[in-house]
Amino acid sequence: MGTRSVASTALGVATAGALSGAVGFAAAAQTPLTLELNRLESVDGGCRVDLVVEAGPESVDVLTLDLVLFNPAGLILRRLAVEAGPAPAGKRRVRAFLAEGLSCDSIGSALVNGVIACEIGGSVATDCERSITTRSRLPVALVN
Repeated sequence: MGTRSVASTALGVATAGALSGAVGFAAAAQTPLTLELNRLESVDGGCRVDLVVEAGPESVDVLTLDLVLFNPAGLILRRLAVEAGPAPAGKRRVRAFLAEGLSCDSIGSALVNGVIACEIGGSVATDCERSITTRSRLPVALVN
């Protein structure tokens, strides 16, 4: 075997190793993740919002959402950073937060405007937003 074919083989092996690592990282970032708007409850000081977070086959270790609440006419009411993690692999967890100073009746829809931080399966996931599916059990829509 000549020097050229040894170098080519080494380069091919190195490239394959790098690609397999990248594929593993992409798979972790693309694990299914469902967010459900489950309940709005009027409480002293505002509206308590209950989100159900359902992790796919890998655990969601960190999930911080950029969430925007709109009134029924589509005007922005509030923008919040919401801690929605952790959630174990294949499990559902309820995460509640308070929309201070807002009545639940004033909320017409909610938008997952982005993902501030996301770690899935122990690794930082840079494209976590793509793997999120949203739904709502209420007349108030949750979209992304």
